[in-house]
Amino acid sequence: MDFSPTKNMVLALYRALAYQIYCRLHGLSLRVVDNAKSLGSAISSGRYRNAAIMAKRLTAFKARKSQFQKLRRMVGARRTATVLRTGGTAALVYGQGNTGVSCSMLQSQRAAVAAASVPGGSGELGLTLIVADGSMSGKADPAFAAHEAPIVKWAEAVWEGWLPRPALSKLVDVAVIDLANRRSPWGMVKGPASAFVASAWRLGWVVHSSTAVSTDLGHCIDFTRDSPAMTQRYVQQSVWRWRWRRVEARHRHLVQDAGGHGAFIQPVFKLLSGRMA
Repeated sequence: MDFSPTKNMVLALYRALAYQIYCRLHGLSLRVVDNAKSLGSAISSGRYRNAAIMAKRLTAFKARKSQFQKLRRMVGARRTATVLRTGGTAALVYGQGNTGVSCSMLQSQRAAVAAASVPGGSGELGLTLIVADGSMSGKADPAFAAHEAPIVKWAEAVWEGWLPRPALSKLVDVAVIDLANRRSPWGMVKGPASAFVASAWRLGWVVHSSTAVSTDLGHCIDFTRDSPAMTQRYVQQSVWRWRWRRVEARHRHLVQDAGGHGAFIQPVFKLLSGRMA
């Protein structure tokens, strides 16, 4: 089969190394680049994050805002929320495990999804997205994917042995040193290891090593023993608490005990779904 004349690229930590590879592969249409997209995921040479793919997807999602609002007028809020969860948000957050999602990008993604889920105006961002979820298992909020993708992918890497254990440990050790005590750690995120560490810290988790973390409630997770599916469940629960804490910071009357519990939202979901007796 013929190689594509436009999709073959060489990336390396140093451009000199990339050019050496390029020169040895005679007869192929190659380009030396610093970032690219592979199977929908952003990749880079490792010297900085490739956030351009996320920015393009955010722009494309914002362009569809009027379509979601038109659909809402035609079929109602509940069906529009279903389309938003299964199609709109999924396209927006695809392939973020390699790079993670910075706090500023996550804020932009959440604001765009919230704007698409309501007919107009603005309100409490967290509550708008909680309602857009539609249920306790719904995940319209991009915050779920922003944390699940890097943390659960790292758990899979340990569980399935994608790299030797010492290599994984070295990557996380270096990431912790690079990100520690920085006002904006996302400026130093360059790959899956640092994306995993920064995402875990944002949820209030403690990263003990490449294989062990503690959640915001102190639950210990061992990636060598606990499956990625269990890790994903812990991440989802932590995102729920993370969202409610942000809402509670603005509405102090909702705070219970240490916070993160939020309001009893299940009856609202039942009412919106039409199942309320």
